[in-house]
Amino acid sequence: EWTTPQWQYFLDGMAAGLGAARLAELDQAFALSSSRNAQIAACWFALAIREGYLNAFKGLAEYLRTTGRLTLIEPLYAQLMKSDDGATFARRVYAQARPGYHPFVARRIDAIVKP
Repeated sequence: EWTTPQWQYFLDGMAAGLGAARLAELDQAFALSSSRNAQIAACWFALAIREGYLNAFKGLAEYLRTTGRLTLIEPLYAQLMKSDDGATFARRVYAQARPGYHPFVARRIDAIVKP
């Protein structure tokens, strides 16, 4: 029964190197990969990207296709672009998501995904 800021603080404060098993436990217990709260989901997906928790990427793809708020998706695309596999994923999902984004958002994400 945490509030959104409490979840954000918790997820943003996670130490590096948690591992897939620990993230899977969190995801299973709290259904974070399917969170309906966009702000909590953004924090969760940032953690999943950072830790390479691939089981969250199906939910991440859906999130990026259905969320258009720049402040929530821009950091995720930027983080994905830091690795070859992440960049491939980001470009694939962005190609699907771009038509639904506001033109301003699309221009900003273009600059990240298509430098």
